[in-house]
Amino acid sequence: MRPAANDRENLRFMSHFCPSNYARLCIILFSLTAASSALTGADSNQVIHLEGATVSRLLGPEGRVEAQEEPRIFSVWLSGCQWAVRLYADTNQPGGVTEVTCDATNIYVFVPDTASHGAKGARFSESGCVYPGCVKVFFLRMGPIWWAYCSSCVTGGTNKTILDFMDLLGNGDQSRAKVDLRVGEAEDPDTRVGAAESWIYPTPEADRARVDPSKPLAHLRPLDTVATNGLSVVTRCSVTEYHPQAAAGTGGPEAEPYVEYIISVNSVSFETNLISFIPIIRKPALILDYREPYRGEYIADHWLNGLERKGARRAPLLPTARSSGGLILDRAIILAIILIPIALAGFSRLRRAREKPKQQLNQSKNPNEI
Repeated sequence: MRPAANDRENLRFMSHFCPSNYARLCIILFSLTAASSALTGADSNQVIHLEGATVSRLLGPEGRVEAQEEPRIFSVWLSGCQWAVRLYADTNQPGGVTEVTCDATNIYVFVPDTASHGAKGARFSESGCVYPGCVKVFFLRMGPIWWAYCSSCVTGGTNKTILDFMDLLGNGDQSRAKVDLRVGEAEDPDTRVGAAESWIYPTPEADRARVDPSKPLAHLRPLDTVATNGLSVVTRCSVTEYHPQAAAGTGGPEAEPYVEYIISVNSVSFETNLISFIPIIRKPALILDYREPYRGEYIADHWLNGLERKGARRAPLLPTARSSGGLILDRAIILAIILIPIALAGFSRLRRAREKPKQQLNQSKNPNEI
């Protein structure tokens, strides 16, 4: 998630191909361009960094644990409405790390090291998706982690109707179904890291043949908190999902739990280094783009902007050597600054070379013959 620490190889490339008289200027300008591009999606304010693990448990009758998954490690970076989550599965296998981030405008899901073939045999080495907005449908442990630590800008820590972000109603990843969030005790989100105790219920308009609006679909419960750096940080919490029960069903008076996630944070730190909340693509990547009006699939080495996405609908296999539009413009300006003086000097020498024979011819003539 962090921007690259330096661009030594690029600087070496530029210094090699720049004329010696302009090499220093070229390197300075390129360095400034690289530094400005690294700020894309980054926040220079203090960033909260959490490290921890999740454990999921399958619950049976009366909440008895019937099966338990091995702990899965995660990292979270938080800065205002920007957040980034790194999920670790098996780091020894391709695709063992997933990054899910939000730059307060879009949500990015990125999986490095997933080499394969796309349309027409085009190869890609990474894969990702981009969704508009600050909330989407999450699956498995990402849903509870988002609710616990990344949801404050969407929920506001108050009762409200929001997207069914854990697909508790079972409508699929493209569903726009809504659920009701109910917060037990509202707390100031500016002094708290981690959600307060809260529940998710079906909305009153929900299909009563499928769910009972009086019974919760999920429950988040903080278990431990610590005070650090003027903040109250939730270091352990549980998220329980319940069996959806129809209003006219045979279920008992209480909702029946069937999955519980225990989220534990073992490290809390505060960083002032620049953090990129847009995953950095370093190799050709297959990208599924869900942003309107140019939804589509393409292979590229960066997340496309609006005009690029419009072109990608006509030619989805983009040249992987391209950089982003902003960088192309920056590099073009640099090359213009470098080449224009060279061109002017060349024209000046050419003009002098053309004028010299005329001067010699004029000097050889007798003034009386003119």
